[in-house]
Amino acid sequence: MVVARVLSPRGVALPGRGGMSKARTWCRCAGLALPLLASVACGGNERSPNASGGGTGGASGAGGNTTRGSGGGAATGAVGTAWFEVLEPFPAVVEQGTDPSSVMNETLLLGASLDGSVLVGDSSMLVLSGNVQQRELGFVWTRETGVVDLGYPGAVAPDPPYIFPQKVSHDGTVVVGTSGPGLGVPIFRWTRAAGMLDIGKLEGATAVTLDDMSADGAVIVGTSSDQAYRWTAETGMVALGAISGMERSSSLRVSGDGQVVFGTSSSLTESATFRWSAERGMELLEVACRLAPGGVSHDGRTLVGLCTTDEGLLPHQWTEAGGLRSLGVPPVSYSVELRTASAEHGVLIAQGHGKNRDDYQALRASEATGFVALGALPGNPACFVLGGSLDSFPTPRSPMSADGSVVVGSCINTEVGTGLGFRWSVAAGLVALQPLAGHARTKVTSVSPDGIVAGTSSDDAGETEGVLWNAAGEPRSLRALLEAAGVTLDGFTLDDVVVLGGGRLVYGGGNDAAGAGRAWVAMLP
Repeated sequence: MVVARVLSPRGVALPGRGGMSKARTWCRCAGLALPLLASVACGGNERSPNASGGGTGGASGAGGNTTRGSGGGAATGAVGTAWFEVLEPFPAVVEQGTDPSSVMNETLLLGASLDGSVLVGDSSMLVLSGNVQQRELGFVWTRETGVVDLGYPGAVAPDPPYIFPQKVSHDGTVVVGTSGPGLGVPIFRWTRAAGMLDIGKLEGATAVTLDDMSADGAVIVGTSSDQAYRWTAETGMVALGAISGMERSSSLRVSGDGQVVFGTSSSLTESATFRWSAERGMELLEVACRLAPGGVSHDGRTLVGLCTTDEGLLPHQWTEAGGLRSLGVPPVSYSVELRTASAEHGVLIAQGHGKNRDDYQALRASEATGFVALGALPGNPACFVLGGSLDSFPTPRSPMSADGSVVVGSCINTEVGTGLGFRWSVAAGLVALQPLAGHARTKVTSVSPDGIVAGTSSDDAGETEGVLWNAAGEPRSLRALLEAAGVTLDGFTLDDVVVLGGGRLVYGGGNDAAGAGRAWVAMLP
């Protein structure tokens, strides 16, 4: 039987990293770990560093350092073609005499290109005893190159190093994030061709924040010391100014093409929404309320968000041609918190909280349906949209499909501690996502752009399995799907699952047989 391969970060020694050593990729045959330095037969399939399905590949990090790794072929089993890869962390760099049991060295995936061919993540090390040490190293993964170090923005590494990717361009060629802990730290932009760049800050500013990025990664927007900015490689960081009579501004959203920015401008006594365009500069958005952007169309001509009115926060859609129109009012007595919105399809998703302590509902607004509560599951009345207070993902996840026709989350009973995930659709309404046989609980962790739902199923003892659900709420075990194709997880558990379009490529987080936190990626049969 073919067992999953483990991908370790590979490369030359990097400045400031304690001399990273070259790691090996391993294949397990009948329980024996063998380095892939020559052809190896695993379950009848011949494997080598240049097996079919990939060859050697490389990419540049900062400072001209290059990491290289074997591409490796997919594991072929009895049913179709499938593979599973564990992404190992960079080697721990600790003081001599450090107790190994006090070292946490883990990997975490933070984002992906639209097709999933490029993943970005974080390799983190934390020493919990003595002189506490911590470092965060960013990486990018492809099937051909394996795990590649993002490097640092500058010749000298910070101490301790901290690189945390946050956003990925649609094609995976651009990664942006923060290069320091806390708020207001330097923002980096990485490309495969040029490596790392600190995008800087406005003149005289002491801090900078990252708010949004265009679809191709060419435009970055945010705030630098009370001024909204727009950054491109050609112009650098440019202040967008403020609405006449106001002193401060902050960027919130940029259109997919990067040509339009929405944000807030304010003074000590008032605030308003602005729209900045390359053609016309900053303009006051002529609406009767302050509109917080939730979603912006690719061309920047449509905006969906929540308006602050005397009646509370209400969903509205603004278009350049038609101005502002309401998408309905929330159910009686509900307070509303924005989760996400699609300007292209005129849909907004929010979390609703009623007067009752346990009255939580997922809310959806559109011009066709108005603002409606999506309901609750029998025995589990408190329902939360994915990405809300029940979840603690390192980067935001959308609770809806690309067109807003599918919404996901989890419903719980706080008194007895039960919970089931839900899938709501325009066609079927609210559907409970059932657990695997012998399990009692389910939790949604992602929904693909085309409405496929992924998450976990667990029993009373806390044993967890990664699953996909169909439209009827019936679960399929990822472990079972992989094993049926001849791939075994060899003691690895799947605690978090992100599914991409089509439902075959999945990635997420879990724990290896020793209990260490590891990122993983898999192709299902």
